[in-house]
Amino acid sequence: MAGQPARPPGSRRAWEAESWCLPAACCLLGLLTASSWVLSVEGAGTAAFEIGRRVDSDAEDVVVVFAADLDDDGDLDLLVGTYVEDWVRWYENEDGKGTFSEAVDVASGYGGAASIDVGDLNGDGSPDVVVAFQTTFQLTWFSNLYGLGEFSVGADIDTYEDGDQSRSVKVADLDGDGDLDVIMASKQGDRVTWYENTDGEATFAVGVDISTTADGAITLALADLDGDDDLDVISASVFSGLAWYENSNGSGAFSLGVSLEPADDPAGGKDVVTADIDGDGDIDIISASFDGNHTAGSFPDGRILWLENDGSGSFAEGRDVGLLDSARNVVAVDLDNDGDIDLVACDGVGGSIVWYENTDGTGNFSEAIDITTDVGVHSLIAVDLDGDGDIDIATANRDDGHVTWYENLLIEIEDDDGGGDATGTTATTSPTPAVAPSPDDVTTDPAADTGSSDSESADDLSTNEVLIAVVSTAASAMFLGLVKILWDRKRSGLDQEYPEQKI
Repeated sequence: MAGQPARPPGSRRAWEAESWCLPAACCLLGLLTASSWVLSVEGAGTAAFEIGRRVDSDAEDVVVVFAADLDDDGDLDLLVGTYVEDWVRWYENEDGKGTFSEAVDVASGYGGAASIDVGDLNGDGSPDVVVAFQTTFQLTWFSNLYGLGEFSVGADIDTYEDGDQSRSVKVADLDGDGDLDVIMASKQGDRVTWYENTDGEATFAVGVDISTTADGAITLALADLDGDDDLDVISASVFSGLAWYENSNGSGAFSLGVSLEPADDPAGGKDVVTADIDGDGDIDIISASFDGNHTAGSFPDGRILWLENDGSGSFAEGRDVGLLDSARNVVAVDLDNDGDIDLVACDGVGGSIVWYENTDGTGNFSEAIDITTDVGVHSLIAVDLDGDGDIDIATANRDDGHVTWYENLLIEIEDDDGGGDATGTTATTSPTPAVAPSPDDVTTDPAADTGSSDSESADDLSTNEVLIAVVSTAASAMFLGLVKILWDRKRSGLDQEYPEQKI
């Protein structure tokens, strides 16, 4: 389009202006450092993230982060585990908007935490915590005593021989009896084992092995893959890749594993999740993997892989969504609020967090879009931490020892050929971008659609108005992600002060 700025390096797109005509003067915005900024004027919205906010004050070597409402106040708190310092703590979301308290101990002195899950194990209505401790070879649960985040001394579900590390734990009803059981994966033991909650009060049976040939089992996912209304199990193993195990009668009797990728694939599994990627009503599988013998900057050997399900548990050959230096984690979630499932991944060697937009809801993904770079992420989650209805990101950063969360400043602009609303959840922040376009430099295309807005703060937006959403990375390291919403009313003009607005 004539007069449209060139795409900044590192961004998937700089402008999505559809029928708007933006003059060359707007190229001044290219002076912004553009490693992670996106500008969008489109129907469904676009995800853009603010500078990361530290949650912790004194954590070191954090390797796992998990979100749950531990104090029954209706918002999501954060659980964090370390590898060296041997503790698990939680941080209260004090206001429901992402303001977190100082750390509160759940466990200390047990060993390096590898995985955390939460569920009501003893039937008292409050969420309890289960931790896989990889350096002390324990699988342990902690009772939430009063439903307010005060936890009991741990009770072991199982202990293992030296070297038999439990690396992943999940809580779910595997036998259909209405209470929550526990399942774990052991990397050194090559096992996937589940523990029946025999009485609904956290009395656990001796573990039953689902597999003893999951070579380097490291991650688990649970989902109904074959449409028979019970939970099947998927394992990702470092040396034998992906496999799934059918819950054959819904009572926890599992079939032999079905391999989902060649055992000699050098990119062994590191993470696995499930979601309906293509919108056909069944559950697909997504994995993150890399071969482990890699240095940053060489050709990427990490893969984000999508395996399509035909609805009966038969999977198509995996499709590469993207390549990273070392794909350590992947999360399936609707990040841009358009009703389909996108993917978020972290690069353990390269240090970045990226997301892939499901552009059409059928599994056609965009190129990687940076959320942040060089942060040394060991694990990540995607949940709504500030209660604004969109999905934020939280990370455990082993390299710098911190827990960080990134607010999703979702920009949402609907256009339905004359009756569209310009709406969104994005609030402006100071300071202003390094260079902003003058209203006199912004023109509109007479052929452009006409829109209107119900927003009080965007009063009477109408014909030939331009809505520009700029999500920028400022040159100063103090401001890694800033949002400024500017609009120009061509007929009356907008003053040169660029007052901050909310749309």
